[in-house]
Amino acid sequence: MTDLFRLFFRVAFLMSPPQVIPAGERPFHIGVLSAVVTYVAALAVDFGIGYAFARAVVDISVSGAALWAFLRMNGRQARFQQAYGAYCGAVAFPNAAALVLYSGGAAGGQAFSIADFVLLVWNLSLLGHVIRHSFELRMSLSIVAALGYVYMITSLLFLLLPLPSAGT
Repeated sequence: MTDLFRLFFRVAFLMSPPQVIPAGERPFHIGVLSAVVTYVAALAVDFGIGYAFARAVVDISVSGAALWAFLRMNGRQARFQQAYGAYCGAVAFPNAAALVLYSGGAAGGQAFSIADFVLLVWNLSLLGHVIRHSFELRMSLSIVAALGYVYMITSLLFLLLPLPSAGT
């Protein structure tokens, strides 16, 4: 299990492609579970576990469905389990960093805003990295795809689950 998290770490920091993650159900489930747990933990700090869990389930389900659909359209659906498991396992690292940031009590400050922006860039880069390797695209095109996806999922999440006041 430690070796798997080392591989997730390498993907998270763009040192390895998602294809280094072993294919199979176990790495896939561990990756998805890692993403859910860290996502919920980071959001629960300000918004409670119920809201955080609902948002995590919608976000992770839609991202998985979108990746599967695009891989299927390109005849690469066999890559889904490995690519999405790798993405989820890797995204647990920026989620964990978000947990540390959001629980630090520095919200609203300039340093917080910069750190939050760095997390956004990290997440976009990671998503672009996975898109790049899953679809064999140029990094610039995969970053554009990642930006489009983030715009779409953010809009959908704000429509379905608008952010409640912090601390409620």
